[in-house]
Amino acid sequence: MEVNELQEQMKAVQRMQEYIEEHLEEEITLANLSEVSLFSSWHSYRLFKNYLGMTPAEYIRRLRLSHSAMRLKKEQCLVIDAAYDCGFESLDGYTRAFYKEFGCNPGEYVKDPVPIGLFIPYGVKFRELRKDIVDMENLQSVFVQVIRKPERKVIIKRGIKAEDYFDYCAEVNCEVWGTLMSMDSLCGEPVCLWLPEEYKKPGTSTYVQGVEVAPDYAGGIPEGFDIISLPMAEYLVVQGEPFQEEDYSQAILSVQYSLNHYDPSVIGYEWDDSNPRIQLEPRGERGYIEMRAIQKRGDKMREEAIKVTNLRKSYNGKAVVDGLNLSVKTGMVFGLLGANGAGKSTTIESILGTKQADSGEVSVLGYHAKKDRRKLFQEVGVQFQEGDYQPEIKVFELCEEIECLYKNPADWRQLCERFGIGDKLKNAVKSLSGGERQRLFIVLALIPNPKLVFLDELTTGLDARARRTVWKILEDLKKQGLTIFLTSHFMDEVEALCDEICILKKGEPVFYGTVEQAKSESGCEKFEDAYLKYSDDEEGIGA
Repeated sequence: MEVNELQEQMKAVQRMQEYIEEHLEEEITLANLSEVSLFSSWHSYRLFKNYLGMTPAEYIRRLRLSHSAMRLKKEQCLVIDAAYDCGFESLDGYTRAFYKEFGCNPGEYVKDPVPIGLFIPYGVKFRELRKDIVDMENLQSVFVQVIRKPERKVIIKRGIKAEDYFDYCAEVNCEVWGTLMSMDSLCGEPVCLWLPEEYKKPGTSTYVQGVEVAPDYAGGIPEGFDIISLPMAEYLVVQGEPFQEEDYSQAILSVQYSLNHYDPSVIGYEWDDSNPRIQLEPRGERGYIEMRAIQKRGDKMREEAIKVTNLRKSYNGKAVVDGLNLSVKTGMVFGLLGANGAGKSTTIESILGTKQADSGEVSVLGYHAKKDRRKLFQEVGVQFQEGDYQPEIKVFELCEEIECLYKNPADWRQLCERFGIGDKLKNAVKSLSGGERQRLFIVLALIPNPKLVFLDELTTGLDARARRTVWKILEDLKKQGLTIFLTSHFMDEVEALCDEICILKKGEPVFYGTVEQAKSESGCEKFEDAYLKYSDDEEGIGA
């Protein structure tokens, strides 16, 4: 068959697809399709089935069912309305067709819209455009901007060896996009990711597709999918010009060429390859969009806010901290847990350099805790349960004393208001209640406007409402990039705040990972039970 004849056939099928999309809510006959294809009804039917693998009727039914499913999810309309609008003459027929297509009844789906495999039709014209060699001499204009993506989780479908979209589709099947389209996403649409090595599992692909969800997402995950956690990160977004759908290869290559040849140092950044590269669905009306993670120049050492390697400290020949290794990523909340005497305080003091470890290496914000102590002092805040202050000093006087020690302090008046002690500024510190004093000590730790803060039993003495207020403030500060290192005997607090934890027992780490991993690996449903199993701390919880 001649190339021109093939092209004419593809154009005919494409015209039929476009007609169906435009008239989906109307009656569509084979005669209608014949008029737009410019072939006979019989030949139109045959071309459609040959190129798309299904008859026009099957194609229309699947597309209508997918549209109706999204209407049920978004509008919460009556199932019978969706059935009639979809062209079915009976509710029973619609229910059977819905179940056959998606594996669940429409009534159940309205109540609990689980991920389903929506039918996503791809224009037949794209089949011959896969990996065309495109002339790069006439590049299009691109729009470049820097955005900050929040901490989040991503529900992903992994491939096997895929490095790009086409290999991924061959391994996984393009229909995975339909399932992703049925799921709610933080950014409003599915994403495609090129994963760094640390997010890959052995024998899985670099290229994956998924949906971004909240960091506290606890919903279901479709069978065969996985979930990863991503930190807050800045991204360079490159967006191309709007394009004709058949020109998507040129559109993608133009953006990728620009992104690969862009020098982020001109805006004070460098590439951050510890975070995934992101691709959005190529859509002609908005242009192709791709994102690559960046970070401020010189911040590579600060990807890890705290790095502890083989830390050891003994007293009178007895090991208090024995071979501890820690890695706290920038922007996370890290919890150091353990019974009294487990080595928590000694670990923190060794990290801060207030105690000399016997051996091991410690890096804090890229600084040596001892040699760079002055620089470190300006970027770290520390809160302890009690402080050694003048007996009659007032709250505002103490805040002013702390403020004058730092080059770029935060507004302590605003902090006091935020933590609920704004009306206590003229009170003597010793007159404050235990809960008020505890909140003051947190304020003092935040006055340096730190990049990293150490919080020791931060909500001891606070009532339930005050504790939750403090949690919310710390969550907000974390979203702004603050790294938090805390100790606590309140397991609900640890569950609510911590991204990762380390449980110490007699100076040695007995668990390192997330709260969910602690429950899973210990075989306990409750984190408190998992903690007790690891630490043997029957008396310490809530103390």
